[in-house]
Amino acid sequence: MITGRTPITALIILAAILPVSFITAQDSGQFAAVRREVLLNDLTVIGVPDTAGSFELYIALKHGALFDPPQKQGTAYLTARCVAQQLRERIRLDFSQDRPAAEQPSVQLETWVTADGTFFRLSGPVEHLTFAGRALAEILPAADFDEAVIGPVKTEVIAEIRALERQPCYLAQRRLRQVLMQPSPYAFPPRGTSDSLSVIEAADLIRFYRRCYLPNRTILLISSPLSGKDFRLFATRFFGMWTKQEAPEYNFPKADPAGTPTGLLQQTGDTDGCCIAVGAETLPVKHDDTPALHVLRRILQKRLVEPAGSRNGYVIDTESEGHLKNGVFLINAAGPAAAASEVTSAIHQSVQDLIRGGCSPAEFLGARNDLVEEFLAQRAEAARRNQLLVHAEFYRLGVRYLDDYPDQLDGLIREDIAYLAGKYLAGIKTVIVSRDPIQTEGFPIELQQFSGRDEHR
Repeated sequence: MITGRTPITALIILAAILPVSFITAQDSGQFAAVRREVLLNDLTVIGVPDTAGSFELYIALKHGALFDPPQKQGTAYLTARCVAQQLRERIRLDFSQDRPAAEQPSVQLETWVTADGTFFRLSGPVEHLTFAGRALAEILPAADFDEAVIGPVKTEVIAEIRALERQPCYLAQRRLRQVLMQPSPYAFPPRGTSDSLSVIEAADLIRFYRRCYLPNRTILLISSPLSGKDFRLFATRFFGMWTKQEAPEYNFPKADPAGTPTGLLQQTGDTDGCCIAVGAETLPVKHDDTPALHVLRRILQKRLVEPAGSRNGYVIDTESEGHLKNGVFLINAAGPAAAASEVTSAIHQSVQDLIRGGCSPAEFLGARNDLVEEFLAQRAEAARRNQLLVHAEFYRLGVRYLDDYPDQLDGLIREDIAYLAGKYLAGIKTVIVSRDPIQTEGFPIELQQFSGRDEHR
């Protein structure tokens, strides 16, 4: 069953491109011209010069798991996996037409889905750029959702999710997001659950695809040795005929964690080990306080490594995850159940210490400078730079984001950390998933048992 809208032709319409804008991105200490263009179908195209003899194509669709149908979380992810499967097959067939059957195209394809968007990344030697561009141009506007395509992909995805559902940290983080984000769709995992995926049908994928795979809600980044003229020809030839349509509106309930339990505990024999997930709802990506929240995360990570982590046999990681509409601050700790009480106490105490006393000048400068150095290193590495450019365009952070973010970090002051900790982390929630029993007597917080079943929209 073909669900295409307009067939792609080799017709080149130079008039399909609106006036070009230029931005700059620093690449290994030198400034390289990055072109940003918008086709008449409202597809945003970013061209990044790269003379390394390779290419990268990023497709970022601004519709992700937020648009999954009720009770069918994972629709966006399953749609993307089906599209990716067809892209691989199209590249293979195109490549084999004039080459030996044993020779395979060295084009790598990655796909992932977040709450906010759907992403495809293709990369390989520059001589295979045309194969990748032609595959995207033919499959994205006219993907096939026949049962023969969907069945094997769906079976594979459900098996992957079931494997994840045996991991305590996956379960703990999933339930914590529900507690923090409900009734918002951010409460649900972008890849869905084994239960929600099992009820998704071909018609659900077709509806999602027709509604959300639109050029006017898509970013295309092309990193290659193409000159400015050839870049325009490539973008127009392969993507200029993709027909735009009206995009769905963002109209979702806001997260409201008020009234949810402070602590939840699940004991299950399906997992191995124990995981403690602590977190709070925070900020969207595009917020003035987001850089300071990144510094706060780094400070807390360093504070927790020794007293809460290695001393008790726990591995601890902190995340500051921003979305289009909100964000979440997460602390994940995995280790033996016997030390769960002590580690949970240490995590809560470290958060309270930040709220009451902030951080020392040495802590603040060390965390801030580390983040600046890491960002500059990422900006100088081609693949990470491209990812940052897509991120900046996707969340509308401005054409100078790659230059501005280090300056934003440099402009922070130490008092920002205590302020943000008090504003966003005072109401942290805790979820613990463990195979072994947890001694709740004398536990630092009250824990309410839960069954592990997900609450769907």
